[in-house]
Amino acid sequence: IAGSQMVLGYLYGRDNKFGNEVLAREKARKFIEEFKKSHKATCCRVLTSGFDMFSKERKEHCKTMVEDCSKILYELIENK
Repeated sequence: IAGSQMVLGYLYGRDNKFGNEVLAREKARKFIEEFKKSHKATCCRVLTSGFDMFSKERKEHCKTMVEDCSKILYELIENK
């Protein structure tokens, strides 16, 4: 989530040719909204509750969320 927000800020932030601060904030808000549709939260502790810190299951769970983030990010920047 944090990495996706950084990419959006880099691409759409006030000092970039593709946008401005208002657009960057709107893209960031939309990202969070889309992520919450399938995961209901953005807090790592909440998203990984019930998993052992170093378990294979947690790693797979996190991998799925990273894939979801990349899909959402792609959709948001595809039409820039």
